[in-house]
Amino acid sequence: IVVAGVAYVDANGLYPPPQARQPSQADYEKWNSNAFVGSPEEASALYYEARLIAQHPGLARRNGRTLMIMADGKPISTFKPRSPLNRGGDICILNKVLRLASAKSRSLAEVPYVVCYTGEFDHPFLVLHDGRHWEMLLPSASPAGNLLVTGYSNASPSDGSLLTLYAWPSRKIIARFPVSCEVLGWQDDRHFNARCAYDPRPNNQNEATWNDTIWFDAKVWQDDSSQWQLQSVQGDLPR
Repeated sequence: IVVAGVAYVDANGLYPPPQARQPSQADYEKWNSNAFVGSPEEASALYYEARLIAQHPGLARRNGRTLMIMADGKPISTFKPRSPLNRGGDICILNKVLRLASAKSRSLAEVPYVVCYTGEFDHPFLVLHDGRHWEMLLPSASPAGNLLVTGYSNASPSDGSLLTLYAWPSRKIIARFPVSCEVLGWQDDRHFNARCAYDPRPNNQNEATWNDTIWFDAKVWQDDSSQWQLQSVQGDLPR
């Protein structure tokens, strides 16, 4: 199977669905957790944010429920409760900081990933150096910062949820796989591991549920011909 120039292989040259596994309690907690105002998850997320702000001086500031993303000592994005900038979110929280190749120099630039919460819904995005927002799910940067990978932790047919690889800083899509995956860790700039989710029903009929979803761990790598490959560690892949 080849999609967007990406080949799918397994040990037998076949493409049966991976074996299903029952979701763990951690899976349920991850699916249901959301740092909406007043929740225990909000307190945890704000605690983690405070650590990020301390670890990355000059990148962000918090004043009550207002979050400011900074560049060169000046705010480039200010998120206030119910502001149109964050689509009316009750609170926006710095979730992680990515180190990505700078378009202006050969060094790595710190790029903040912010999640805004409205009730039990969230709106995640990167804040670029010019203050623009780029919506994405679960981003991960390669060690050299020249590759950005996005995806999702549960099965979804939308393009934004599929495992997608972008060249950085051009943001050109270089590969997209027809499964939802979250990066678990990088071995180097050409190899990473992922946890993937797959809905085996034709055309993802209706909304996927925990009972429908199949999870599998996968390895993703760039081969000698510069093509990106994804292979289930169980030795099989979805059709």
